[in-house]
Amino acid sequence: MTADLNQANTKSAQGVNAQLNDLLKDAKNLNREIDKTNSEANKNIDGIEAVVDRSVNKITRIYSDLDAIEENAGDELDKLVLQRTKDLADE
Repeated sequence: MTADLNQANTKSAQGVNAQLNDLLKDAKNLNREIDKTNSEANKNIDGIEAVVDRSVNKITRIYSDLDAIEENAGDELDKLVLQRTKDLADE
């Protein structure tokens, strides 16, 4: 009877080990899939960051250009007002 019990326990342990090995295999496959997805996501994020950086640089240049235009327009307006004031003073 003890031999039968030991044999049953051994078979039960082998069954549990087989199930655990199957679960380990599934976990390793899942881990590989997660790593692959993570790698793809990182590549996509890098691409998005590059586009955002280029866009930020373009916006910075646009604002710089607008500031220069605003300054030039203000200078020209000051000149026109000064000239108009002189013209009125001469009349």
